Amino acid sequence: MRSLTPSRRSRGTSLLPSLLASTLVAGTFACTADTTPASSEPEQVRSSLTRNRNPVVSEPDQKTFVNDNTAFTFDLYRQIAKDNVGQNIVFSPHSISTALAMTYAGAGGKTESEMKAALHFSLPSDRLHTAFNWLDLELGKRQGADLALHVDNALFGDKASKFEAPFLDALALNYDAGMNVVDFRKSPEPARELINRWVQKRTEDRIANLLPQGTIDSDTRLVLVNTIFMDAKWQTPFTKDATRPATFHGLRGDRQVDTMHATGSYAYARDEIAAYLELPYKGGDVSMDIVLPEAGQLEAVEKSLTVDGLASTFGKLAPTLVTIGLPKLKLAPESVSLRSALQGLGMKTPFQAEADFSKMSASEALHVSDVLHKAFVQIDEEGTVAAAATAVVNAGTAAPTDDPKPFSVDRPYLFVVRDRKSGEILFFARVLDVQQ
Repeated sequence: MRSLTPSRRSRGTSLLPSLLASTLVAGTFACTADTTPASSEPEQVRSSLTRNRNPVVSEPDQKTFVNDNTAFTFDLYRQIAKDNVGQNIVFSPHSISTALAMTYAGAGGKTESEMKAALHFSLPSDRLHTAFNWLDLELGKRQGADLALHVDNALFGDKASKFEAPFLDALALNYDAGMNVVDFRKSPEPARELINRWVQKRTEDRIANLLPQGTIDSDTRLVLVNTIFMDAKWQTPFTKDATRPATFHGLRGDRQVDTMHATGSYAYARDEIAAYLELPYKGGDVSMDIVLPEAGQLEAVEKSLTVDGLASTFGKLAPTLVTIGLPKLKLAPESVSLRSALQGLGMKTPFQAEADFSKMSASEALHVSDVLHKAFVQIDEEGTVAAAATAVVNAGTAAPTDDPKPFSVDRPYLFVVRDRKSGEILFFARVLDVQQ
């Protein structure tokens, strides 16, 4: 066990220390962590272990791992949609999964089994955390002159709490995450502001105030944070002179919105309920995949979201001459609680007093008080900037046809930002009304 200072509370206390988990920010991805933090940042305590930069993950485990994450993405989306009827939705499933995986490393008993089922973690724990490490390092390889992509992880622990050495070792080895020392008991508000500054810095100011006032208090013992940031340029940029107003038939009525236009060869497919288009970013490793339901078919499309269905759809995409009309877009909602959505997936015990995070701390009865998430996506002629943060507080080859196919995004639609090599979904959004 590693102690920051002697613990002041025991498992028998009537108070309920908590942890906050899964704070996400997405936009550009990279795999970095501060080993020598600036003086303005808190003291950091790290495991004696260094990150495993050559994780061995078999191809079957890679496929299983990504498919599991995709299944969680769709399940979580449907739960979020229940809580946000009629609203635009944007989130980073990768960020959420990562933050919760770090939390899962400290769970035991029923708490662990509920998290495993809800998050679709089918790999054994050691191979699961190794797979997260592998994927994070893979995403770091996408970084280039036209694609900024980085992921950061951190823990913020109370200086008077004790945290188990195997837990800290697992996070250092697989997530490159150290423990930033703060004083939640006596100075919760300064600690909250410090965490928000950490997130804002790593998302290049796209995610501010991830943790609103009231989310951190003197009972908080640990906050686990993941941020993801991406700034990507289109492989074929849209011409600004071709952008003009067009009608978007949104949920709340028709609206004139600035719409980008282009004609070219794109990976395209269509079936009875929707049309599908892949817009690659420079480098070709990451893409935006748009699902445009036929009028009145959005619900049918949402119900059809499955791992096998997604793979089948992507397998049908073929180079086609397409005329595109795509609205410029900015999605920047406030922080949202994922507590209800995760409980809807069966993750109930982690949020209760009887939660078992003894692998995280054997001296305090921790539970998850909330999982907060905030995302940002901006789409224009040059490309896409996206960011997300999650905090867990513990308590083809065919030739194009001659006639272009129309792909006018003038009604509610879905899109994902996806790492094409691994298949991991980095961002997921539902757009019912265009915001610019």
